[in-house]
Amino acid sequence: MGVRAATDLGRYLGLPSFLGRNKSATFKYIEESVRTRIGIWMHKFLSRADSLTSRILKAKYYPTTDFMSAQIGKNPSYIWRSIMAGQQVLRLGIARRIGNGLDTKIWGWNWLAGTNNEPLHTPCAEHLREARVRGLFDAHGRWDVDIVRDIFLDVDVRRILSTPINTHVSDNWRWLGDIQGSAVSVEEAYKRILHSQTTWMVTYAPVQRPSCRTTEPERWTPPPHGAMKCNVDAATFDTGASFGAVIRDHGGTLIAAKSGWLEGIDDPFLAEVLAAKEALSWMKTQGQANWFLESDCLNFCNAFNSCNVNLSYVGLIVKQCLSIATDMGSVKVVHAKRTANRVAHELARATVSEAVSGEWNMIPPTCIVDVLRC
Repeated sequence: MGVRAATDLGRYLGLPSFLGRNKSATFKYIEESVRTRIGIWMHKFLSRADSLTSRILKAKYYPTTDFMSAQIGKNPSYIWRSIMAGQQVLRLGIARRIGNGLDTKIWGWNWLAGTNNEPLHTPCAEHLREARVRGLFDAHGRWDVDIVRDIFLDVDVRRILSTPINTHVSDNWRWLGDIQGSAVSVEEAYKRILHSQTTWMVTYAPVQRPSCRTTEPERWTPPPHGAMKCNVDAATFDTGASFGAVIRDHGGTLIAAKSGWLEGIDDPFLAEVLAAKEALSWMKTQGQANWFLESDCLNFCNAFNSCNVNLSYVGLIVKQCLSIATDMGSVKVVHAKRTANRVAHELARATVSEAVSGEWNMIPPTCIVDVLRC
């Protein structure tokens, strides 16, 4: 008779008006909604410890410690049991970002900069078990190199000295799966769980064949008349990292070039952000007010241009970059493909140690002469 069967009979007070035989499927959305809400609460316990929910649960279940050290306790509520069930997932993917070092134990949660969340290799001395990271700073708020070298193994010294710090901000938690260190997603949590398990799929995963398609390489484009463009890139080596920065005007003429060595840096993302900071500091001395900074590191460009707070291990350096740029006038940070950033890449690759770093005005170094127009 042409009568259509209705698939949705509506809801009353948020519940289905009609229940079929499969009650589990009917009410599954309620369970998913509750789980989502609990995930949001767990994130707030770390990022917003002063929220009303956090303060109430802290007063009841963990008054003398923090959330990540909390126990399920006696006679817990269903909500608290559910939250604690997700605590272990958080443990798989969080680390500390060091600011002033007052709230982080040296041999507590992992706090070294990087994406692999690798702990310290140096065994903990019993009398330093409660020591804070701040004890490794000197009077000027920098790493005390002598103390660090006295206490830690060589493998840790390099990683500690390359970890950014800032005594003007507090330590905080960062989520390893998010480039800004602040968002705990269900997808990333699921990935962390899978990563912690050994499955046959890791060993027998099919090999991805490279695409046969070719695209025209992107070329460098000059800035508008009256502006300067600085291309910057970083390179990593076994003993550290280097950066190269090249300034050209609207006609493509070389104005200046600079390269430098970044001692102890082995993390590529950290090297790229430090390279941008060095480039901005150098650009500030050039006496120009209209700038373009071009980098092939998309993550840095997004972090610089984002309005969100960056809690990642490079967030403090990004904040310094923004501060430097504010004092320079107009600075636009834009992303370029590697082929359009080749001149900075070649200069960085040629800087294999502190001894070969330098600065050039009007006359380019020989390593970039052939690629200046690329």
